[in-house]
Amino acid sequence: MEEVVKRRRLSPVLANMHVGDKEEFPVEQYSSIALTIQRLQTRMARSGAKWSQKKEGLSIIVERTA
Repeated sequence: MEEVVKRRRLSPVLANMHVGDKEEFPVEQYSSIALTIQRLQTRMARSGAKWSQKKEGLSIIVERTA
């Protein structure tokens, strides 16, 4: 039986994160996460906003680092 993957809208979740916050997303959203982080870092460059991402099993963990 195939597992149902719950996807969430990325931009609102990432933009509302505070420094040190972590969010977990399914690995299927990896490409979208990378692109969204790049766009947000460009859009929020003056505030110095930064995120990091790492893969853990079938999840991508995104952390707001600055």
